[in-house]
Amino acid sequence: MEMMFDILVGSSIAVAAGVHAFLVNAQSLGVVLLVVSFLQISTVFVFLLVAKWFGERGFAKLVGRLPIPSWIRGGLLDGSEEMRQIVNLTFSGKSLSMLACLLMMTFIVMTVPALILYVMLGCSGGLCFANALLAFHSGNALGVLPITVGGAGLTEAGVYLYLNNVLKTSVALTVMQWRIATYYISTIIAAMLLILTAKTGG
Repeated sequence: MEMMFDILVGSSIAVAAGVHAFLVNAQSLGVVLLVVSFLQISTVFVFLLVAKWFGERGFAKLVGRLPIPSWIRGGLLDGSEEMRQIVNLTFSGKSLSMLACLLMMTFIVMTVPALILYVMLGCSGGLCFANALLAFHSGNALGVLPITVGGAGLTEAGVYLYLNNVLKTSVALTVMQWRIATYYISTIIAAMLLILTAKTGG
C-alpha cells in the first residue's frame, strides 16, 4: 500500500509539474512528465482492478497463462496472498482510518525532500515552496526511467531541467548539494548502520 501511495501521490504532483511545463512552453519536458506519470498511475489502477476482478485464484490462473519469464511468474504467484490482503484493505472500507493515516504519512515523506530543496534554494533561487515541490517530483518522475543503472543521475537531471527550463533558475551546484544531503548521506549512514547491526547480530 505504501508503494502504491508513493506512486499515486508523487505521480499526481508530477502531472501538475507537466502541465506547468506546458504552460511555460517547455513542451518536451512536459510530455515526458505527463507520459511517465500517467503510466505509473494507470499501472496502480490496473493492478487493483485486475486483483479485484480475478481474485487470488483467478490472478494465479491469469499469471500462469501470461508469456512471461518463469522467475517473474514465480514472484507474482508468491505475492498473490499479499496482493489479496492489499485489495481487501483497499476495497473493504474497514481500514479507512489506517489508509488515511498512511496516505498522510506518504504525503509528508514525499514533501520533505521538496522542503529541503526550498530551504537550500531560498537565497539563490527565490522560489516558492509549491515550485520546489513541483521540481522535486519532476525529478522523481524522470528517476523511474530505465536509462541509467538504478536511475542514477536522472532525479538530479529532472530537478535541474525543471528549475532551468520551467522556472528559469540555473542552480546546478545547489541541485547536486541537495541530492547529496537528501539521498547520498542518508544512504551512507544506513549502510553503516546495517554493517554495525550485522556485526552485532553475528
